[in-house]
Amino acid sequence: MSEDKNFISRNRAALKIISLFFFFVLFFYLLFYKFIFDEDISREISTLIVVFLLNLLGIPASADGYFINMPNFSLEVIYECIGIWAVVVYSSFVMAYPANLKKKLTGIALGVPGLLVIGIVRMVSLAVIGVSYPDLWEYAHLFLWQLSLIIFVIIFLLLWIEKVVKNE
Repeated sequence: MSEDKNFISRNRAALKIISLFFFFVLFFYLLFYKFIFDEDISREISTLIVVFLLNLLGIPASADGYFINMPNFSLEVIYECIGIWAVVVYSSFVMAYPANLKKKLTGIALGVPGLLVIGIVRMVSLAVIGVSYPDLWEYAHLFLWQLSLIIFVIIFLLLWIEKVVKNE
């Protein structure tokens, strides 16, 4: 029993960050489902942006609800596509990290739009791959971009800590 107390006292700061992280994941998840999920505005906007960018790239695309239709290929834009879970994880870590509120809000104000832009880039690149190299689409979607999103979240967090939190 004393070893457990020693472990907790030695790791109190880390355990606090971890606990706060899980609290904020739950909080942002519930907030998302309560206020955003039913509205679908973020999916709608993302669909229209991707269609616009694909047309700029010379790929004829059209939107049908949350579907992006292209020659011989179509995509459905769901919340996972737009990077909402990367935003939840990133924002939860920022809020749990021991920094003042101004630095946390700066981190969210800079990181969230960045992650959403990466979500758009992800969807555009997956659409291009789907039209041009359909055999590679599954690999790019399930492996390459999932790993890339994790890496981008980590990079954004490290940049925020280095450039905002440590910068007095």
